[in-house]
Amino acid sequence: MNTDAAYIAGVIDSDGYIGVSKTKSTNGNICYYSRLSIAMKQPEAVEFVSKIYNKKFNLRKVHTTLANKKYTWMNTVFEANSIKVKEILIDTFPYLKVKKQQAKLILELIEHINQFRQKPKSVNGQFVGTAPIPIKSRIRREQIYKEVKKLNSNH
Repeated sequence: MNTDAAYIAGVIDSDGYIGVSKTKSTNGNICYYSRLSIAMKQPEAVEFVSKIYNKKFNLRKVHTTLANKKYTWMNTVFEANSIKVKEILIDTFPYLKVKKQQAKLILELIEHINQFRQKPKSVNGQFVGTAPIPIKSRIRREQIYKEVKKLNSNH
């Protein structure tokens, strides 16, 4: 058992977010980005994840109102991009309990994006843009986005 990966999986299950961001590019294409973040008041666990994956973390001020009282605190936040998300999820997947389905879908999305990554095309050496993403790929990306969003709304 990889105890570091098991510990990090527990942190992700309890204080992490595994999701997808969806944006529209300047040329009108829909782009999907995998996201993983961990936010905690106590910095030790986030610092540990940051050290293991050689990725910096941030301090972020959080404001909330409960029972008409305003509260503010600092969260220690670790956020990862697609490359690190894949690495972290592959390491922690066997140990995830609560967010295993999100992890499975995000790993599928990452592989799907890598498989159909848009490559610049040229005609007679002249750059003319990128090849279109196949419709089946666009449909599956949107399905994954919706499935992950629904899973995250239940937690």
